[in-house]
Amino acid sequence: MKSTHKNINKVKKFNLLINYLEYLKKIKVISRLLANEKKLKFNIQISELYLRRGTAYYELKEYDKALKDFKTAIKYNSNCALAYYNLGTIYVSIKKDYNQALDFFKLACKLNKYLIEAHISIASIYRFRKEYSIAIEILDRAITIDQSDANAFYNRGLAKMEGYLNWEDAINDFRKFIELTPPHDSWISYANYYISYMENRLKKRYFYKINKCISKIKSCLSVNDKDITHYTGVSTLKILIFDESNFRLSEGNFLNDSSEGNELFKFLDSENTLFSKSSLERVTVKPFIGSFVTSSNNDDLNLWRFYGKDGGVDAKGCSITIDRLHFLNKLIDSIDKDDEGYNSPKDDIGFYYVAYFNQKYNTFTISGDKKSNNLNQLMRKLRRLVQKCNLLDATDKFLLQDLLSIAFLFKNNIFENEQEIRILTNSDSFERKFDLNLLPPKIYIDLIPLKNFIKHIQFGPKVDNFIDWNTSIYYAYNCKPPSIELSKLPYR
Repeated sequence: MKSTHKNINKVKKFNLLINYLEYLKKIKVISRLLANEKKLKFNIQISELYLRRGTAYYELKEYDKALKDFKTAIKYNSNCALAYYNLGTIYVSIKKDYNQALDFFKLACKLNKYLIEAHISIASIYRFRKEYSIAIEILDRAITIDQSDANAFYNRGLAKMEGYLNWEDAINDFRKFIELTPPHDSWISYANYYISYMENRLKKRYFYKINKCISKIKSCLSVNDKDITHYTGVSTLKILIFDESNFRLSEGNFLNDSSEGNELFKFLDSENTLFSKSSLERVTVKPFIGSFVTSSNNDDLNLWRFYGKDGGVDAKGCSITIDRLHFLNKLIDSIDKDDEGYNSPKDDIGFYYVAYFNQKYNTFTISGDKKSNNLNQLMRKLRRLVQKCNLLDATDKFLLQDLLSIAFLFKNNIFENEQEIRILTNSDSFERKFDLNLLPPKIYIDLIPLKNFIKHIQFGPKVDNFIDWNTSIYYAYNCKPPSIELSKLPYR
């Protein structure tokens, strides 16, 4: 609270100064008293005041006011590199307009090549776009300018690690970051985690190659659909809308379900000689998953039968169509950021298409997608790499952990008509919780409230009191409510 009061006081102070100087300019006192050179200095002083007030507004989370002040600062001083940098920060962290942010950051660097934060921000955007070589090149320049900037080393380590370009150099970058960083900085734990992660996998070179292949498989399965649909019970809908509860993901535990997770291992180990139940049980940290379908399947007979239930009764549930992109951006924003406002790759979370395995033809398909050929090439490569392991290596906990990170993205082709999409995360940023109403207790994590991302609600064909539901949901929203319909499908 002290910092908030301090920022409010800053705003009040800068308001007084700005109003006074603007008044002098308006009545043309400045024009009569100052020579051209002094006028320029005067404008730079006004620019500095807007810059400082904008920074205070930013810290108060009054982003529109901050944005306006930074633009006014540039109006008075077009060479104000810090104002361009601050604009870029708003366009990254608030507006999610990475192209515009990139333009602002580049202008900041052009005006002040010693503004290392701008170089790091440019590199972070290229990292976000998976253009790792460009990111590394930019960070190389930043480190040449200032070899004492810890964050430049940290971000270069991330780019090398994520792009699988040179893990040995990435380890050295993280070690340099630790050397330059105060010992109690919380990001040292991330650096140590990455060092350990890479060192353990570099001990056997094919672990490194397997990780690189898994990364490409996830990119191939990554979802681009703007809207996606989740089937659930009306009792859950009530909790999500009226209680504004967080959306919940359950821990994947395919060992209790013969259909979950096994398809990947069947493909990788058709002779059933590499992986065993006992070896898989050694991996205690499993991903958390949630199930969705394409928005075109928001009213489907089979899905009403299997997933659109309430109280165990088919077709008495509902389907909820959400804005995937806005939900994901808000979810990522809820996770702790580094100093530049970017998430750690350790907090990987995303939406992926489920790939369906046809055992007869030994191939995978992605429903409604044209990337299946590329996926099958990657899957065959992954199998070759895994089968190079001997029995001891195949049960290595690091290899099993890496494979489990994608195991829940593969199902048998008998489920292909579902066109399922899954949200999946291995993030440690969410607290593990237990549902004690189930035996054994179910492990889950809470994400963020879903209410404000819902665009459409489709009630199942057997839902009672539809008019009451429609009216109550309408009044539960302060702004525009989602569209609501009752399924007309002839369900028996």
